[in-house]
Amino acid sequence: MKVLVAVDGSAGSKEAVRQVGQLIAPGRDAVAFYYSPPTLKFPAGATPSPETQSQWRTKITEAVFDDATQLLPAAARGSVQRIVGTHAPKEGILAAAGEFSADLIAVGARGVGLIAELLLGSVSNHIVRHAEVPVLVARAGNGTATLSKIIVACAGEGHASLGKVVSQLTFPAGTTGKLLRVIEPMFVGQLPDWLETMARDADTEPMAQAWVREHEQEKQKTATSLASARAQYPAAFASAEPIVAEGYPADQILKVAAQEGAQLLVMGARRLSTMTRLILGSTSENVLQHAPCSVLIVRERPQP
Repeated sequence: MKVLVAVDGSAGSKEAVRQVGQLIAPGRDAVAFYYSPPTLKFPAGATPSPETQSQWRTKITEAVFDDATQLLPAAARGSVQRIVGTHAPKEGILAAAGEFSADLIAVGARGVGLIAELLLGSVSNHIVRHAEVPVLVARAGNGTATLSKIIVACAGEGHASLGKVVSQLTFPAGTTGKLLRVIEPMFVGQLPDWLETMARDADTEPMAQAWVREHEQEKQKTATSLASARAQYPAAFASAEPIVAEGYPADQILKVAAQEGAQLLVMGARRLSTMTRLILGSTSENVLQHAPCSVLIVRERPQP
């Protein structure tokens, strides 16, 4: 596996490097760092010569790369490729990923304002939307230094692409992985319990009970399917019981991630039209904006 990590010296990018270091196998996987040094700004009348500016940019670039390299396992440091970008990060990261033939892009989740840890930065958001390969959005401060609790949120039977990507990763010893599937509730509108009870009377109770049995059968069928799908994932997923949740997908994925103390959440994403995204958003983008942990997005390939 070839991984491109976007670095810039920020806490988010450092976390991306640390987490990639846990998910690769030195000697098998290849890592490249991408950095696009910023244009230096100086007070009026104090602008150094172009030669001096170039030297400073070179020193800054080397310092960023050197710092990131030290965050990798020692066995992986000597083979890291360094890519210096000449374009804005949004375009440069994607271009570098293509030239490097990356199988995975890793970026830090960078936010703004008082809720920085909950909002994606514009660069990471752009990469997730436009990358043709899976993207790891690393969040700092998720309470642990080890990616030992993994949740894979599956939509339908879409295990092939998720299982393939997850199986390429190397997980720390002791890692546990769980599969999650969110299904619609029995009443799609998610009526509160007291309203559901009010709507049921002696005439409708037999029908309601039939619906309950059918719904429970669907839940059991989904759980059985998830249990079988564990064979497509690494050994870390073999023993943990899968989770079947009911409700709106984004809400339930976030709820389960918090309850399970997940350090990494893996999920697929479909390409949506611009208008659909503006009106409805998407499950993956909603999760990315509010996830309490790092998120690995695996883009669904269009069917031929």
